[in-house]
Amino acid sequence: MTEVLPLTSVRFRPAVDEWSRASHNQVLAVPFALQRTDEHRRGGVRDLTVESSFDGGTTWAGVPVVKGRALVPRSDLATLPAGRLDRNGHGYVSLRVRGADRVSSFEPTARKAYKLKAS
Repeated sequence: MTEVLPLTSVRFRPAVDEWSRASHNQVLAVPFALQRTDEHRRGGVRDLTVESSFDGGTTWAGVPVVKGRALVPRSDLATLPAGRLDRNGHGYVSLRVRGADRVSSFEPTARKAYKLKAS
């Protein structure tokens, strides 16, 4: 008998330009989808939260989720430490999803999911 590991991954699909940048001065609705193995045995997802970080994952804050979209708040690039900006003045947003089902808990993280465009 072959065992299937209870793994969960997430696909974020932010609306970004050709350089993976989004404006830093607006809320961005980021669609996301969970991909799970052996969903029938695991049951439904519970305790689902989405979090964002603007400082490389040092601190995280929960974001609202509406209809499969994480509503990532605006961030003022001027408030980010200089070490968190790239050479062109862009910042980055990291995203993670936390959740659980009957079999396991999960916490997939996308570091530098997209850039915050410098004005």
